[in-house]
Amino acid sequence: MAVGQKHPKRIPCEPNQLFPIKVLIEELDSEVFWQIHRGTVVNLRAIAKVIRETDGRPRIRLRDSPEILEVSRSYSGLFRGM
Repeated sequence: MAVGQKHPKRIPCEPNQLFPIKVLIEELDSEVFWQIHRGTVVNLRAIAKVIRETDGRPRIRLRDSPEILEVSRSYSGLFRGM
């Protein structure tokens, strides 16, 4: 994460770069950032909408992005009541 970068939505990593997401999660504020998949962390302020598909699992649409992110079963409980 670049110093001074304001609210990044993603932190790109090279495919062969070893960067444990566990380390990143420990550094981030858990009130603002949630892990939603094995390799995906989102800034809650960047979420425009939580969508529930027919399978019941939530998907996330980010602000300023047409992309929809899938939430794994392991992290689906975070979005109950949303």
